Amino acid sequence: MTPRSVEILECTLRDGSYAVDFQFTPRDTATIALALERAGVRLIEVGHGLGLGAAARGKGEAASSDEQYLAAVAGALTRAAWGMFHIPGIGRLQDLDLARAHGMHFVRIGTNPPDVDLAAPHIEHARKLGLDVCANLMKSYTLAPRELAAQARRLEAFGAGMVCLVDSAGHMLPEDIREYMGRLTDALSIPVGLHGHDNLALGTANILTAVACGAARVDTTLQGLGRGGGNAATETVVAALERMGVRTGVDLRRIMDVGQGLIRPMLRAGGVDPLHVTGGLAGFHSGFTPLLRAAAERHGVDLRELILAVCERDRVAPAPELVEELAARLAARRPRPGPPDDAPPPGVPGASGFASASGPLGRAVAEKSREIRAQARKAGKTAVLNVVGRLDSGPGARVSHFVQEGFGAVIGSVEVDGLAALDAVVAAADGIVDLLLVDADQKPGAGASLAHRAALRTRHSEVAPYSDLRTWAHSVVRQLGELLGGYQGRTIAVAGLDVLSRRFILAALERGARVRVWGAPPESFAAEAGAFAAWSVNAARPEAAPTAARAAGGADALVGFARGDGAAAIGPEAVEALGAGFVVDAGIGAVSRPALEAAARLGIAVVRPDMRAALAAELDALLGARRIAARSMGRAELAGVPVVAGGLVGRPGEVVVDCVARPTRALGVCDGAGRVVPADAPEDRRRLDAVERELLRRSIMGQ
Repeated sequence: MTPRSVEILECTLRDGSYAVDFQFTPRDTATIALALERAGVRLIEVGHGLGLGAAARGKGEAASSDEQYLAAVAGALTRAAWGMFHIPGIGRLQDLDLARAHGMHFVRIGTNPPDVDLAAPHIEHARKLGLDVCANLMKSYTLAPRELAAQARRLEAFGAGMVCLVDSAGHMLPEDIREYMGRLTDALSIPVGLHGHDNLALGTANILTAVACGAARVDTTLQGLGRGGGNAATETVVAALERMGVRTGVDLRRIMDVGQGLIRPMLRAGGVDPLHVTGGLAGFHSGFTPLLRAAAERHGVDLRELILAVCERDRVAPAPELVEELAARLAARRPRPGPPDDAPPPGVPGASGFASASGPLGRAVAEKSREIRAQARKAGKTAVLNVVGRLDSGPGARVSHFVQEGFGAVIGSVEVDGLAALDAVVAAADGIVDLLLVDADQKPGAGASLAHRAALRTRHSEVAPYSDLRTWAHSVVRQLGELLGGYQGRTIAVAGLDVLSRRFILAALERGARVRVWGAPPESFAAEAGAFAAWSVNAARPEAAPTAARAAGGADALVGFARGDGAAAIGPEAVEALGAGFVVDAGIGAVSRPALEAAARLGIAVVRPDMRAALAAELDALLGARRIAARSMGRAELAGVPVVAGGLVGRPGEVVVDCVARPTRALGVCDGAGRVVPADAPEDRRRLDAVERELLRRSIMGQ
């Protein structure tokens, strides 16, 4: 018969810490724990995912120490009981002493089913300290129900006040829960609980089954946050139990507000993770994923197949030798690879670089825009079409095959040769993409400002201007800097002086590089070098080299931007003089074919610009500035205290918050001269405390 009530043990601050890399802070702990208490939760588990002592034993660096978490939750709660997890061998007896000294109410002592003897001294010590003790049988499914019940009886004999059935991998089905719960409740005179995971999306169903079978306590987390496939969501379980007529004491409306306000912003991408599903199918504990992943990569086998093979042999603690043996066997059975199914037929260009649009420009742009929008909507990101003017004077508009995703956006690109092409692009993309990111540089191939014209022509999509030349040059600067391990003390040879190479040279000089230039008109170089010294933060200037070979000799890299008209800037003599290092075809056509052949012969890497990261960062900065101006900046009142945000210069004593529309943090107080200072004066401290209390209230209420 289904019981009339059941206890909810809320594990967000413990099991949920896996999902945030153990980075809940003491402030997070106090805030979330207090919100749970006010929503009616009476049992709250906190701390490192692997329990007391885990961070100190090198089991995953946490944001704070056990003692800081203990102090935070002890200072926040007045009604709810709270506790921590404890694994013998990771946690020590003195860790229990520390926890009890801070007022902890309960402890859950976890062991694998074959190892319950390890729990005996820890259960005895915890009981002497006055703690309520629950014994968790981790990976319960690794023993048959009858055998697990026998181990549970031993835990009861050791002094445990409750035993918890633990589905560590989200492997168990409702009928499994029914059989295990039946065995445990028949064998024990103490209550039984359930801790499950949601790898097979059965977490809530398993909890309802356990409650129907007599479980006295079930574990949940807000929004299902947790290790592997997550846990059953507190919000869903409370609602489902209400449907069953089972009381939990938790206010459903409030607990939903807490999950929405405090936890949902932390969630990573949703959907179904194949590894979590495989783990649930096989009974695989995700703690062994790094071991198996490394073996799968060494042997070139499917990690999912390896998980299934290993779990047929050992689901408790697979040894590295076993994993290596099974990975090698899978590799030996792997068929030899054939040509990829999606390989293009002979003569069809691959998906890289720019390709001429087939058919009218508008149709090609509309098709690309729809592709961008579809990808963006599925990822919950902004759909962006980057419109850039051609640097050379060649005719034609070109639609890029690339669609990149990152920094909150999905971005495609089109290159235009003038205003007529721009008009066609805008007409085709307007209203399909969210944003047109448009080149604002004056270029010979595009004529007048594209960004200004696009803003006049666009009716539905937003338009944001940017500097393509700056982004292009900076992408080369960053890319080469990563390849060289930094510019300090490096020598860079640059071919010629043009609009792009000038930007690159200045950036390289400011980063500590020595720059040699060849191919610049001698009569203008002295003035150019003086200008670089005036612009540079360290008054550095480039050196003139009479020949390419003299510039390249002993250099770490060759860089060329000039392209077009068949006159490549970097020839074989420069590459041969370099001998070793990198050649950067920064103009995509600035290295001659003989130079490419020389580089291949000498084993020198030739790289071309990859603007994806720089373009995404430029977009992120533009959108961020727009968000700050539109939503963050301003002046308001919180709890009767004047606040400012978004860079607005405040009056003396006004409190600075992160956003005026939806504030979440107080940053300090204004000194009246544009600076944020600590709240040292009593009145400033009072104002800051009042704002922080109001922000805490709003976060708890999900506002």
